[in-house]
Amino acid sequence: MSSNVLAASHRGRRRHRCGRFVDTGDMDERRILYSEQRPYVVPETLEELTGPTQGEVTLPNHLDWSEQGTYNLDDRRELSVMYERVLREAGHVRDLRRYVNGVMLRRVWPHLFLPHRVRTPWEERFPELIRTGR
Repeated sequence: MSSNVLAASHRGRRRHRCGRFVDTGDMDERRILYSEQRPYVVPETLEELTGPTQGEVTLPNHLDWSEQGTYNLDDRRELSVMYERVLREAGHVRDLRRYVNGVMLRRVWPHLFLPHRVRTPWEERFPELIRTGR
């Protein structure tokens, strides 16, 4: 069998260590990342975000499983990192309400490092966030 025929007949399959070919489906064509399928939550209004704006905050493990975990909100960099984590990891709006402050979010929004799939729904719901970055 020629190598071209062999390659065509085994497309979508991968050779297992035992020597047989196993079906890999469409995995070779396109891998879907978790972040592409994960739902992100956005509140109805920024005013409902009444989280703290100063002092130390320790996030629960479902929002931050890093070694840091505690953030000094008086330090703008730490506040921004905490907001990035909460916006990426929140599974329910109640997490956003508890840990994010709408007024402070408007101030730090242009400086947050967020994936496109997180930033876009926020900016679609709250166009004023886009304007704060200009």
